[in-house]
Amino acid sequence: GADEIDVVLDFNAMMEGREGDVRASLNSLIEAAGDAPVKVILETSCLDYTEMVDACKIAIDSGAAFLKSSTGRRGGCTPLVAQVLAESAGEKIGIKLSGGIRTIEDVRIHIEAIEEDWPIEMFTPNRFRIGASSLLDAIIEHL
Repeated sequence: GADEIDVVLDFNAMMEGREGDVRASLNSLIEAAGDAPVKVILETSCLDYTEMVDACKIAIDSGAAFLKSSTGRRGGCTPLVAQVLAESAGEKIGIKLSGGIRTIEDVRIHIEAIEEDWPIEMFTPNRFRIGASSLLDAIIEHL
């Protein structure tokens, strides 16, 4: 079986105000995942601020293990998105910042955006992740 499962929140339903449908869908998917932790991908670039905050709450209430900003296909993570995810997750669940983080400077900017809400002790693989496949080249170049 899978160690972790990623599911994309129905952001179209979220934008249409069908929060009940979003909640029902996530509840079913997370229940079907059994013991496997579920990362809920919010596609935050498609949502306005209020929708993003509401989507975070729905994902948390549904039992998500992580809030993930984006698949990277429709936009990326911004410092504001990072801040909303961190504030929403608090000490309850983890966050994964994904999409558009390509440089070491991008990482620094995003971490600075959330460090007020997340003390350094919370930056562990079980609580904080960065999905940035293109970042590897920047790290290698920096070394």
